Amino acid sequence: MAGGVRPTLARAARLARLAAGGPGAWRGLALYGVVLGLNFAGVWVSVRLIAWNKAFYDALERFDATEALRQVGVFFALTALSASCWLAADWLRKGLLILWRGRLTGRALDLWLGNRAYWLLRPGYGATPVENPDQRVAEDCRLYVERLLEFTLDVISDAVALVSYVVVLWSLAGFALSFPLFGAEIVVPRYMVWLAPLYVLVATGLTHWLGRPLKPRYFERERFEADFRHALVQLRDRADLVAQSGGEAAERRRLDSRFADVVANWRRLMRAELVLGLFTRPYHQTVLRTPSLFALPAYFASAVTLGGLMQLGAAFSSVTTTLSWFIFEYRKLAEFVAVCERLDGLIAAAGTPRAAAGRAAGDPARGLGGRRAAHRGDAARHPRGPLAGAGSRPGGAGGTGAPDHRAFGLRQDHFARRHRRALALGQGADHPARRPLPAAARRRAGAGR
Repeated sequence: MAGGVRPTLARAARLARLAAGGPGAWRGLALYGVVLGLNFAGVWVSVRLIAWNKAFYDALERFDATEALRQVGVFFALTALSASCWLAADWLRKGLLILWRGRLTGRALDLWLGNRAYWLLRPGYGATPVENPDQRVAEDCRLYVERLLEFTLDVISDAVALVSYVVVLWSLAGFALSFPLFGAEIVVPRYMVWLAPLYVLVATGLTHWLGRPLKPRYFERERFEADFRHALVQLRDRADLVAQSGGEAAERRRLDSRFADVVANWRRLMRAELVLGLFTRPYHQTVLRTPSLFALPAYFASAVTLGGLMQLGAAFSSVTTTLSWFIFEYRKLAEFVAVCERLDGLIAAAGTPRAAAGRAAGDPARGLGGRRAAHRGDAARHPRGPLAGAGSRPGGAGGTGAPDHRAFGLRQDHFARRHRRALALGQGADHPARRPLPAAARRRAGAGR
C-alpha cells in the first residue's frame, strides 16, 4: 500500500485502542470473541461441504438415486447451519460496530472540544489546520470501525480456514505431476498444494501493482466531497450576507470550483479502478473454475473419481479464495488506509492543538486582529458593540431599550461592505465576517428610517 504498511498499522492500532479500550471494554471484547467463534463454526461447515462434494458426485457417477437424495438433504442441513451462523455473527457484529463507533466518536469529540481544537485548528488560522473535521468525526469514525471489524475478523477466520483447507487439499492431492523440461523429467509431488499459493501470489502482486494509484484517489475523493458539502453549508449559514451584497455570482463560482475538484478526481478514480478491474474482474470470475482445470491431469490419469475431482476442485477453490483475500478487498484496503490517515491526523492534532496551530495559538475568544468577540449567555457582541440578545431589544445610546435605527443601519452597511470586499477577493462566504442582525431586528430598523 502507498504510504507504507508499518505507519498504517501503527495508526490503526492507536485508533483501535481508543475504540475498544476504556471502562467496560470487556463487553466489546466478549462480543468480538463470540463473533469469531461463529465464524469458526462457518469454517467447519465449509470443510464439511468439501467432503459433501465427493459423496454427492460419486453417487451421481454410480447412478445411485437414494444416496444422491440423501446427500441433497445433507446439503440443505449444512446450508441452514451456515446461514444461521452467518446471520448471528452479522447481528452481533453490527452491535459491536455501533458500540465501538460510539466510543471512538466520543473520544474524538472530547479532544476536539476539550482542548479548543475546534477554534485553534480552523482552516486559514493556523500553520497546520485540520480540513473538514465534521466529516472526519461523523464519517471516518464509522468507516474505520466498519473496516477494522471486517478485516480483523476476516483475517483471523481465514487463517484458521486456510490451515483447514490445506490439510484437506494435502490429503486429496496425493498424486504427482510429471513433465519434460530441457530433456529432464520433472516430477512435482502433490502439485495442487503448491500450485494454489503460487497462483494467488502472482495474482496478488499484479493486483497491488495495478491498484497503487487508488489510495491517494480515495483520500482526495473524501476531501473534495467534504469541501463541496462545507461550501454549501456556508452558503446556507450566510445567506443573509450573500443576499445583501448581491454575491450570488461569486458564490456560484466558488461552488462550481469545489465541484470541479470532485469531478476531476472522480475521473482519475475511474481510470485507476478501470486499470485494476481489467485484471481483478476476470480473476473473480475464473477463480472458482480454474481448480477443476488444474485437476484434470489427475482425472484423466484415473487417479481420482468424478467425486474426487469435484472434491479436489472445491478444496483448491477454498484455498485460493482464502489466499485471494487481499485481491478481493484491495479497494476497501486502500480506502481504509486513507481513513486511518485522516482520522489519526485529527486525533493527533486535537490532542495538542496549540502546537499544531503554531502562530494561531491565542485567546479563543478573540477574532481577527486580536479584537475580542465575547459571548455571554445568549448575547452576542461584536468588537464594536452588541449585536443582538436572545429575548431582548437592542438598546440605543441611552440604554432605554428603544432601537437606535442609525446604529443598525451603520452596522448593516458595515457588514455588507465587508462581504463585498471578501467577494472581490474571491473569498465569498469563507470570509470570517459576523452574521447579520436577526430578520426581526432588521425589519424594526427599516421601519424607523
